[in-house]
Amino acid sequence: MMDSDFGHLFLIISDSLRYDTMRSEMPFLCELAADGIDIKRCYSAGPGTPSSMPAMMQSRLAIEHGGYGLDLPLEPATLAEQVSDTGVKTLGLHSNTYTTASAGFDRGFDA
Repeated sequence: MMDSDFGHLFLIISDSLRYDTMRSEMPFLCELAADGIDIKRCYSAGPGTPSSMPAMMQSRLAIEHGGYGLDLPLEPATLAEQVSDTGVKTLGLHSNTYTTASAGFDRGFDA
């Protein structure tokens, strides 16, 4: 699959954002959801950012990577690595000090 065949994929993660707040305070995200998949029931992979982000990026439970830690384990591959391996261009943007390149969160992103 090439990136031109794929279209666009936006994975928007907002740490500690209540669903009902997003609906009332972020209408643009609601517009994006109307044209795509809107997941209405989500559960955290861990009790906080240091445990939930590695788990979410690697599609596993927090306890599977030790439960608490900032560094993203080398295995299994991240979602970004898997998508990038299909030829889709990837871009990761963040404003969270826990999800930095030094902790391995840049793996799989082209930019």
